[in-house]
Amino acid sequence: MDSPAIFDDDMVSVTLRPGPQAPTYRFALSGVGAAYDDRDGNVAWNGTWQHAVKLDDNHWQAAFTIPWTDLGGAPAENAVWGFNLRHHAAHLETSDSVWGAGTADQQLGALRFAAAAPS
Repeated sequence: MDSPAIFDDDMVSVTLRPGPQAPTYRFALSGVGAAYDDRDGNVAWNGTWQHAVKLDDNHWQAAFTIPWTDLGGAPAENAVWGFNLRHHAAHLETSDSVWGAGTADQQLGALRFAAAAPS
């Protein structure tokens, strides 16, 4: 677990930063079920998250279950966290899909926690 080589394989990752001064957490899974996590790039940190990979003939699915305790606690109402999703398909020419502007902390998108869904 926790080999940076996972980012060169078919993989998906979730990056979360629970506030501007908070550490950045990264969780990744490969298509063969290898897992990776780090806190501010420190691979010695290991969260208690759970994960699963389901393989089919034409695709694969990844499931992440990340407890709030891994991230320092549940978010407050209207909290804004840095957030990113990344998919890397090593076998394709266009191999990277990133939801935010990039993978660096300053390029994360915003995830807002509201008390209720907007109407």
